[in-house]
Amino acid sequence: MKLIEMNMDKIITLCRKYRVAQLWVFGSILTPRFNADSDVDFSVNFDDESIRRDGLDWADIFFDFIHELESLLGRKIDMVCDDSVSNKYFRKELDATKQLIYG
Repeated sequence: MKLIEMNMDKIITLCRKYRVAQLWVFGSILTPRFNADSDVDFSVNFDDESIRRDGLDWADIFFDFIHELESLLGRKIDMVCDDSVSNKYFRKELDATKQLIYG
């Protein structure tokens, strides 16, 4: 989690740029298993109304946000849209472990 804390100001800037409503971390970054080879797992909700209103491309927003987070953190990023998680086992685990960092 220290990696996130050290970069929080820049993460907030990216969240604003990419119309993020909420951003959570989950997975190994929240555990002692996190190491130099670990990726960073995020769950995100975007401000879809703002994206539609301004005529932005949702896919571009999603993938550009991931790319900028990878550049900032120097790690591979895995990201899911929180509203889209339908697998009940993953949903339960995600809800039990995710930690809100923006929104």
